[in-house]
Amino acid sequence: MRRYVLSVVVVALAIAVRTAFDPVFGPRYAFLTFVLAITGAAWFGGLGPGVLATVISALTAAGLWLPPAGLAVVGRADQVALVIFVAIGVTVSLAMESLHRARRRAERTEDDLRRVSDAVPTLIAYIDADRRFRFVNAPYAARHRRSRASVVGATVSEVLGAERYARMRPHLDAALDGRKVSFQLLTPYEQEPADQIVTCLPDILPDGTVRGAIVVITDLTEIKSAERERAELLKRTEEARAAAEAANRSKDEFLAVLSHELRTPLTSMLGWARLLRTPNLPAHRLAHGLEVIERNTRLQARLISDLLDVSRIVAGKLQLDRHEVELVATVETALEALQADIEAKNITVTRQLDTAASRVLGDGTRLQQIAVNLFSNAVKFTPPGGRIDIRLAAAGDRARLCVSDTGIGIAPDVLPNVFDRFLQATTPSNRGAGLGLGLAIVRHLVELHGGRVWAESPGLERGATFTVELPLLTESRVVVDGVKVLERAPRLDGVHVLLVEDDIDAREMLRMILVDAGASVSTAHTVETALDASAADRPDVLVSDIGLPGRDGYALLHELREIELLEGSRTLPAIALTAYAAVEDRQRAFAAGFQFHLPKPVDPSHLVALVARAGRKK
Repeated sequence: MRRYVLSVVVVALAIAVRTAFDPVFGPRYAFLTFVLAITGAAWFGGLGPGVLATVISALTAAGLWLPPAGLAVVGRADQVALVIFVAIGVTVSLAMESLHRARRRAERTEDDLRRVSDAVPTLIAYIDADRRFRFVNAPYAARHRRSRASVVGATVSEVLGAERYARMRPHLDAALDGRKVSFQLLTPYEQEPADQIVTCLPDILPDGTVRGAIVVITDLTEIKSAERERAELLKRTEEARAAAEAANRSKDEFLAVLSHELRTPLTSMLGWARLLRTPNLPAHRLAHGLEVIERNTRLQARLISDLLDVSRIVAGKLQLDRHEVELVATVETALEALQADIEAKNITVTRQLDTAASRVLGDGTRLQQIAVNLFSNAVKFTPPGGRIDIRLAAAGDRARLCVSDTGIGIAPDVLPNVFDRFLQATTPSNRGAGLGLGLAIVRHLVELHGGRVWAESPGLERGATFTVELPLLTESRVVVDGVKVLERAPRLDGVHVLLVEDDIDAREMLRMILVDAGASVSTAHTVETALDASAADRPDVLVSDIGLPGRDGYALLHELREIELLEGSRTLPAIALTAYAAVEDRQRAFAAGFQFHLPKPVDPSHLVALVARAGRKK
């Protein structure tokens, strides 16, 4: 609309000018000023405004200046002049419209090229023969931290600075001489070097004249960074694949070793169990067979315990039942448990145990497990006739337990990973390696107690030393729910025990332990038979398995507590006997009303001590 208004205004100005010169020209030159008006209207507005200006100008000129006045009586010559004027006006309008369209196409093309050049990460500039910038894309201007408008028209030295222009000048001169130049340049930008490939292309006209140079700069910094990231990603992928393959191999090897470790003691146990049935078996062979069965049973129990502990560690469910613990007694108990293995290999054990470094706050069972694993590891890798030195001393506010042996030692490449799971399970034929779980469990248990553990070894065949540090207990604490099992087992004379266990072999074994200690024992295998036995002869202590067929041990205790409430009788002391040995299982047993929790496999002395303690609560 503005273009059409402008055309009317231009024609109006032309009428005013022609009217002003009317005294001079009279009826002559009627179209003189209107040609200029049409040209101006078409120049600024294009075809439409130009044609409108032509029509208005023709009507005005014919009505005011062609003799005689009025279109109806215009002469033939004037009619020809009018037609020529209109034709000229339309032609000028068409020509101007073509110019407008060409200009718009050029502007659109220039905008498209600018957008494309701005979108690419490459730096692009055009430098004329006077060494002035005529074009730069947005990345080029941004690289120099300037706006595009401030770069275009400026000299190269003004934009680059004297130092960078000095390095650039020989190559730019070569390009302005008509030669293509490419070179690598390390340029500091924003406190960081930019590794660049600079290419200068001469802009040569058809007549051979060099009009300027096109400068293309490819920044290799991001490209090389991407290549490094790709290489690092590829490396991590390869490492992950190698780790997955190694883990798969370790799993297969571990299962093979596990099968070996379980089958070997089973072979001895089953073989001796059959030999013990031989009539008139000599006493010394009977004693040896029982010793072999007991030793291998303990070995299997330890293997299963280690597997369960590793499962709890991985799941984050391994917890501690903390109370005051004497490390000297813990060490002695651990050594006593391994005495048979020590004597079998004729190993000399020396001990230096400082009682001043004995008291710690921790889980007694887990601390004993730490000691047993360290000692058994030393026994396992010490050759017959070797020596093991055990030292317990104070190191500041910590108790330091050192276990040194004269065994096969540890290779330097293995030493940093000696506490990793399954490390020792290398090949199925490696009989002495075990499952590779003991030291991993030691590290986790020590860390749960707020301590640390490390290994040292001068090398292969030169022995090894394992050191554990635990915080010393600086204030007196009362043992919570603790039972001393290191003393001689007490007698159970006069104590009547109700033993509830559904497994026949386990029930008979537990009954024999209690009877040998002097107790009278009633047995049951279900909740119903246990209730009948309790009604027939009121027991002093209840020892009940939790996992009974049908209703479990919790249901049995609930029934007994309801009977006690109805009869007004005393509370029956109850010991939960279960294969579920986690801290949460112990807490659940206490919440159900059991006073004690005894995990399987059962230590006979521990069972007798618990029954004795419970029986004193009459």
